[in-house]
Amino acid sequence: MIIKYSANAESHLNEIYQYILVKLVNEFAAVNTLTKILHKIQLLEQFPEIGAPLGDIDARFADFRFLVAGNYLVIYRIYADYVQIADIIYGKSDYLRFLKIS
Repeated sequence: MIIKYSANAESHLNEIYQYILVKLVNEFAAVNTLTKILHKIQLLEQFPEIGAPLGDIDARFADFRFLVAGNYLVIYRIYADYVQIADIIYGKSDYLRFLKIS
């Protein structure tokens, strides 16, 4: 299955990398974190239903699923011929409050 990224997901992926690289001054951790996230996303090519339904946590997001990738949550939606990564959010945040997916 093809993986597509929303603009929001791409932006947050870049923000995660930049935060760890610049604010925490740790290039190794930045690369390692991104690698973990991208590896989890890559699993969706063969196993799109591997993530838990987000609707089990909040009914407003019934069409979405999520994967845990280290400290981050990968929020995604399955379509007939592709998986769209809707967002990537820090898992320890109040992510349902900040989640903006369409």
